Amino acid sequence: MSAAEIATVHEAELVSPRQSGGRLRAYCHIHGGEHQRSLSIALDGDAAGYGYCHSCHARVFVPELAPEGVRRSTRPRRVSAEMLLRPPRRPSASEPAPATWQRDELATLSRWYPRTRERLQDERARAYLTARGIPWEIADGAGVGYVPADARLSGHMAKWRDRLIFPLASPAGVGYAGRTLAGWVPGMDEYQHKALLDSDPDGPRRWEKTYPAGWLGYGALAGAGYVVICEGPVDALALMASRLLDDVPVIALVGTAARAEWIPANVRGVVLALDGDAAGQERAQTLRHDLRAVGLAVTICAPAAEHGKDWAEAWRRVQHAGVWPISEAVDALAGAGDAVTPAEVVTPTPEPETGAGASLDALARADAVVRYLLAHGHELADVCAVAQA
Repeated sequence: MSAAEIATVHEAELVSPRQSGGRLRAYCHIHGGEHQRSLSIALDGDAAGYGYCHSCHARVFVPELAPEGVRRSTRPRRVSAEMLLRPPRRPSASEPAPATWQRDELATLSRWYPRTRERLQDERARAYLTARGIPWEIADGAGVGYVPADARLSGHMAKWRDRLIFPLASPAGVGYAGRTLAGWVPGMDEYQHKALLDSDPDGPRRWEKTYPAGWLGYGALAGAGYVVICEGPVDALALMASRLLDDVPVIALVGTAARAEWIPANVRGVVLALDGDAAGQERAQTLRHDLRAVGLAVTICAPAAEHGKDWAEAWRRVQHAGVWPISEAVDALAGAGDAVTPAEVVTPTPEPETGAGASLDALARADAVVRYLLAHGHELADVCAVAQA
């Protein structure tokens, strides 16, 4: 491998690095990936300091992690307090050129795509959608397809068997993502299926993507004033199935960075509806900073913990009650004239109650909301203004 093919990356530039065995894993700041730590860097042996992104396939060298003799050949960058406090950098470097096999894979899937749309009628695809609470018409309207398990595929294309196919797009063109149904049987929930897939290291991966890939629903941004951005394609289908957001496009990142430059100028506000776990909310905070920096009004909306960690699970468990906070978040953002309200995380409006304990319950909920807002850095005056509105 020539030196020209390896990008020098300093340790201070790595985004949320975490050691796993003899390797350091980080979110790839080269292609802006924020869905998984796809950048893997060796810590031991002769390859120490060299890394590879499993998503964009960029090759990197981190001099601070290399053996001492190699490290001296590269002048390390000093880390200042300002650099440590600065939000993660999202460089605008050009994307690595797709490899030949990636271009062939994308071309083959593009030829197959009309046929995969027809196969969404298959009983297996319909059964999986039903189990996730997604009407077939919603998936079909979003352009979802299916590659059956008995498809005659060979070589690197064989990994696309028995997958739902989601069409993706970006300014660079079209792409595809595939969610495997391998091993899934009716009655198996998402956690059981994930555990089954994780138990077999040689089995199919839950997700496959072409390179380049993109966002699900990207084309709907044209002409939209507001947009909801979620993480996964099934989350997006669940929000579409609720019919609460028929006038607002729902975009799924599908493991691709939420790049501000991809959002057209007609969009004024964004509701970030990422997963409710710690990683999802940490990512939402970073994205809010990046999107606000280009003048967008942004609010964060998370599913209630008792309804699950993501919107697909909340929809499957409790239907409209689980996804209603997003509708309220969109209404609040639009009603504020593009001004961000003091409450960044939207809480569902309590239903009216009757009976002797109603007033006490209402007071308890109000106290919980006030405590939540204060714990998240809001001033008491802002909290009072919200309560009186």
